[in-house]
Amino acid sequence: MGIIRWAKTWVPLLVAIIALVLSGYAIYVDNVHYQEVTKPHTQHEEIRDKLARLDTKIERAKGWVYSWEALGETTRDFRESLSKAESLSDEAEKAWRNTDYNEADKLIDEAYDFLAEIPPPPAPPAFAITTLSISPTDVNTGELVTISILVTNTGDATGTYTAILKIDNVVVTTKDVTLAGGASQMVTFTTSQDIVGNYVVNVDSLSGTFVVKAAMNWWLIGGVIACTVIIGVIISRVVRRRWV
Repeated sequence: MGIIRWAKTWVPLLVAIIALVLSGYAIYVDNVHYQEVTKPHTQHEEIRDKLARLDTKIERAKGWVYSWEALGETTRDFRESLSKAESLSDEAEKAWRNTDYNEADKLIDEAYDFLAEIPPPPAPPAFAITTLSISPTDVNTGELVTISILVTNTGDATGTYTAILKIDNVVVTTKDVTLAGGASQMVTFTTSQDIVGNYVVNVDSLSGTFVVKAAMNWWLIGGVIACTVIIGVIISRVVRRRWV
């Protein structure tokens, strides 16, 4: 009876202790596996990805330096920063291959600091053409029609845009306009047509129409009316003389 009572008292406690020890051992094994296998593998992948992004950033910075040089700017400081970033990238890759991940991560951050000293060049000129205006849209032959558009340089650098006026898909004239980055300017054309008809206007991607009608010859009309009046007066006097 004493053994049974002892077993009922201590066996559950021993089982709980054994379970606790096994649980602690399992946690220890998991931690060792994480520290020795999972964490190094994860760090290895993370640093590899960071090195790849750094290489992409360095190539982009090289393009920026070339663009600044094409604009006639001095790039000595930019090239020095680029050279230091490339050296740090090489050192970081060596540290990564030697599994010194903390050192590699630090060197990558330093490389980014040097790349931050290289600003992107201004965006090249790009032009948007809007607000086509045709006035008047109904004219007589020979009368002037004014055609205007709004040209906007949506880039950063100064550039020149050539506006081409086409009427019925035939080039009539061109105009050059030079604009600083972000600036806008109206470009105006004038034209006239001697043939009656409907005309289609095209400037870049914009289009519109105007109509040309036959001009009224008021001198001719006035002369006809005057001749009609004179003839009427003469006929009237002749008729009166015959009746007298």
